[in-house]
Parts: sequence; C-alpha cells; structure tokens
Amino acid sequence: MMQDTENPRKIAVLGTGIIGAPIARNLQKAGYQVSVWNRTIAKAEGLKADGITVHSDPAAAVEGADFVLTVLKDGNAVLEALQSAEAKLKAEAILVQISTVGLKEIARIQDWAAERKIALVDAPILGSKAPAENAQLVVLAAAEESLHDAVTPVFEAIAKKTLWVGDQPGGASALKVVVNSFIGALTHGVAEAAKLAAALNLPLQQLQEAISGGPLDSPFVSSKLGAIVNDDFGTTFSIDNALKDAGLVEEAAQQSGAWLPVAEASQERYRAASQSGLGSQDMIASYLAEQLSPASGI
Repeated sequence: MMQDTENPRKIAVLGTGIIGAPIARNLQKAGYQVSVWNRTIAKAEGLKADGITVHSDPAAAVEGADFVLTVLKDGNAVLEALQSAEAKLKAEAILVQISTVGLKEIARIQDWAAERKIALVDAPILGSKAPAENAQLVVLAAAEESLHDAVTPVFEAIAKKTLWVGDQPGGASALKVVVNSFIGALTHGVAEAAKLAAALNLPLQQLQEAISGGPLDSPFVSSKLGAIVNDDFGTTFSIDNALKDAGLVEEAAQQSGAWLPVAEASQERYRAASQSGLGSQDMIASYLAEQLSPASGI
C-alpha cells in the first residue's frame, strides 16, 4: 500500500544492520518519510543515496515520527536506544519492536512502554538478508486490535505476510523463540550431515543430490547446504546473532520447564563456532566448528 506522497507519514528506524537497512529502504520506496539511526553511523551512511535521513543519535531520528521501528541486536540495545530517544518521542507514536529479544526482554520493553503510555506492537520477523531486501519477510505480530489498521501498511511495505498471534505484546516474541528453536535444529542438522559426509569421504554433492527435490528439501535446507558445498559463508545471518537467539531459546526452556536437549546442543555448536573466530560469518559456518576442549575454559 503506497503512502500519500504529498503528506507522507514519518517512520524512524533504529538499527540499520543486515535487516534494518533494507527495511528502511523498502519503507522509503513505499512512500514513507524515513529517518534512521545506527550505533555505528558509518554503516547507515549509504542510505542517504535512497533519500533517507541519517542521524547520529536516536532522539533526532525519532523526532516527529509516527512510527518507531527498533531493529537492534537485543533487548538491552532496544531499551538503551528508546531511553536516549524518549524526550523526542511523539505522544501518539507507535513503537514497532522488530528485534528478536526473547520473553524476559519483551516484558521489560512492554513495561517501559506502558509506564509512558506508548503504544507497542511486538513484531519480530522471520527472514534474513535476501527476504529483507525483497520485502519478503514474515512478521509475527501481537498488539491491541486498535493498532492493527495503523501498522498493517507498514508491514505490507516490508513483508509478504503478517501473522497476528495475540492482542497483547509478548505472544509474537514467544512464537519467534519457538521458530528459532526449529531454525537451530535445521541449521545444525544440515551442518552435521555435511560434516559426517566429509568425514566418510563422501562428496558433499552426493548429499546435496540425495536431498534435492525430495521430501526433505526446502529453500532453507537447499540454501544452507549449497553454501557448504560452495564454501561460501557470506553472512545472511551471523553466527554471533544465532548464538544470541539460541540463548533466548534456552532461557525460554528454563522459564517454561521444557526439556530441549537439541536446543542446548545447538547453542554449544554456535558457541564453538564463535570461539573459533567465525562469529561474523553466516550461521551455517556452524559446519566449520570444532568441539571446544576442556582446556578452553568454556
């Protein structure tokens, strides 16, 4: 849904990393007036070519904004940015929290917003670099029904699908943690199958051919296995971010009492990859991880 170009609504995007930058571009294309802030401002400078205003602090970015989208690493980063921006937030602004922050942190953000009577939409997304660039993300959303009509055009500008999962913030973040548990199992399943094939001196292409086009195949599996076969670990979603998300899965398991040994192993493998210096590479670089030794102290 295109916006009124004569009276565009303003959106502030806080965080312009691999996901935040293409989100900002797609919102600008949809006719919004977009301003951004990023902790490392140099990473946001390229957005100026798209007509997006880049600010050096969150308060300047959110001034006059109808919507504020947080696309940051974790709950602490979100709250720090919001606290810095608070003095310039419009009373009627809608906060759209896109970051993956887990159960405890979305509760903290919800409390912060409620204390200030700021409308909050809990809206973590599914998808990495390419879906973000092509406005093909999936939004998991939870908010009061009165906010749905206002934010739907925003989601339509960045996503192919919005799934409303509840009328209170928290439900969407809970579902995102569940999906991340599944993503971790898929990622390491691909990585470990490829690792075993290599250890048995089987060409990785044979594993690829065995799965391709069959009931075990999926775009995600094909993409990640293809990255291993082609030795291409360019980042669509990093090991370090995946490690953070795996920690949120473990946190949710402890909070709920669910027994998730596969999730525990997933976190261990991401941690091993990160400790091996692979933290900035794509999550499927889990394939390259080696078992941490007791001597490492981890």
